[in-house]
Amino acid sequence: MFLKMLKGISRENIRKKLTFDFKNISFIGFDIWNLYELSWLNKEKIPQLALGILEIDAKSINLIESKSFKLYLHSLNNSIFFSKEDFKEKVKMDLKKIVQGRLVFNLFNLSHKKFNRIRTLTGINIDNEKINLFHDIKNVLTIDQNKEIVEESLCSNLLRSNCPKTKQPDWASVEISYKGFPINKKSLLIYLINFRDINKFHEDCVEKIFSDINHFCKPIKLSVYARYNRRGGIDINPWRSNCINFSPSHKRLVRQ
Repeated sequence: MFLKMLKGISRENIRKKLTFDFKNISFIGFDIWNLYELSWLNKEKIPQLALGILEIDAKSINLIESKSFKLYLHSLNNSIFFSKEDFKEKVKMDLKKIVQGRLVFNLFNLSHKKFNRIRTLTGINIDNEKINLFHDIKNVLTIDQNKEIVEESLCSNLLRSNCPKTKQPDWASVEISYKGFPINKKSLLIYLINFRDINKFHEDCVEKIFSDINHFCKPIKLSVYARYNRRGGIDINPWRSNCINFSPSHKRLVRQ
């Protein structure tokens, strides 16, 4: 009964809609889900609480539709499990059937340091770049080939897209780390702002940013990591990279 609530969405079908062929892009990545509303009953029917971190490999067959996941987790609130490990294994087993790929699922107590430390974005914040959305060219990422190759991180708190299921806004901060010719900061800010009119899943947005920068800017190395605001007790934080040593921070941002 519980498993029927979970809905998977084909990654391949989503990637077919990307502007550029994602199949020919070499990348690694995970979708990091922070779960703040996990609860079940022990054998004495006393409510138990935990925080969870779910990491789903970006090369899994399916991603999880977030609304169905919320309903699934809430449906377990009044179910009896003999231990925290039993609860963990039940959720993990059901999720693996849906995503059809590698995942990691762990539970933590409410005082764990992973959830109680706030971090800030690293890199150069581009949110105060002087732009004119009426006169500047939209949706075009540019680089300065006249300058030397750089290795830097750019970040923004202005990423906002819309859920394709509910049309509700999804707010996020994004870090873009790369090595290559300098990305024009104004063009990148305009590009990110234009996501306000786009209906895409969190994972889809990050893959579009990754593939578009890869196509237009042709960096030697590239990593894109978005931290989405919490909604319904869950925040989703996808990252994609062509660097085998990329290691994203698990610490939450102030809006999460």
